[in-house]
Amino acid sequence: MKPPRLRLIQIGTNWWIVGLEKPMGPYSRKEDAESDRRGVIDFYKHEVDKEVMGCFQ
Repeated sequence: MKPPRLRLIQIGTNWWIVGLEKPMGPYSRKEDAESDRRGVIDFYKHEVDKEVMGCFQ
């Protein structure tokens, strides 16, 4: 399974991560939002794929 397509958007002075059920944020710094975005993608790649593959064993 592919990780979700997450992107950053800026609303006013805050940054949000969108692409999940609910937006994540607000973040006052773009760097913080980008770091969390990468963390969600890494978590999805390692943990969610592991759970899905475990169902087929």
